Amino acid sequence: MVTELDVVQDCISNRLPKEVEGVSWFVGIVGDRPSQYAKSPVIWNPTLKKFDLDAFYVAFDVEESRLGALLKALSAHPQLLGFNVTVPYKVKIIPLLDEVEPKAGRIGAVNTVVRDADGRLVGCNTDGQGGIDSITQIQPGENEAFLPDLKGASALLIGAGGAAAALAHYLNEATEGQTLYIANR
Repeated sequence: MVTELDVVQDCISNRLPKEVEGVSWFVGIVGDRPSQYAKSPVIWNPTLKKFDLDAFYVAFDVEESRLGALLKALSAHPQLLGFNVTVPYKVKIIPLLDEVEPKAGRIGAVNTVVRDADGRLVGCNTDGQGGIDSITQIQPGENEAFLPDLKGASALLIGAGGAAAALAHYLNEATEGQTLYIANR
């Protein structure tokens, strides 16, 4: 008998860990080889365990030609809550999703996908807000935020990759359209 996990396994090049079979829920990261470089499983699995959450974080190494099949398999899996997206699929995944939140559509990149109750995959982008929050919110070990807000500030963004594109959109809003400088190699 072929299980839903078998269908997912057929789409990826790495082996699914045995732990995913014994949990009620799973989440993960989709990319070309996240099992080799992503820190997310190492961070999230101990966290899920510490808080007694019946879930497991999985890396999905997928070749571009199998990305559509993987998304179909994941959307059909009732235990999947969602997944992160990493290189090189933050842009390529968009036409394969059932829905893309408007801001992620304007950014043109998705880094998080949520599976809704109907199995629909909805893409969003958390990179920009995360960057803004790291500047304007008090961080662990600090007594105050680096800057309380960015209204009227000019900004220098170093880098122009996928996360930088998202941050540029958010910086434009937060600085109320002041000058945004972008430096890239």
